[in-house]
Amino acid sequence: MNREELFSMADKSHLDVYGLGTNYAKFADALEAFAALVAKHTLANIDPSSFMSWQEGYEAGKQTEREAIAQMIEDAPALMEFAQNDQGGCLMCGFTPKLAAKTIRTRDTQ
Repeated sequence: MNREELFSMADKSHLDVYGLGTNYAKFADALEAFAALVAKHTLANIDPSSFMSWQEGYEAGKQTEREAIAQMIEDAPALMEFAQNDQGGCLMCGFTPKLAAKTIRTRDTQ
C-alpha cells in the first residue's frame, strides 16, 4: 500500500482532522471507517496459500535458530595453530566448530 492509496482511503472515510475540530465522536467514526478501509485493502491482497500452519512455523523457526547458532560457531575466531587438532578444533578438549555446526544443523532431521 502506497501513500496515495492511504490518502485516498482517508478521503473516502472523511478523515479530515482539521475540519472536525473538537467533535471527537465524529473523528472516532471517521477513524473507524478509515481502519476498515485499510483492513479491507490489506486482506484483499493476501494470498491464503502463503500461510503456514503453526507446526510449519514452529519448524521453520527452529531451523532458522539452528542455522544462526551454527553460523555463529563457524564465524568464531580460529584457535592459534599450536592449539588446534587436525580438524581445526581444540587440541585440549576436542571441541571442533565445523563438527558442532554440522551437528546443530542436522539435529532432529536424522
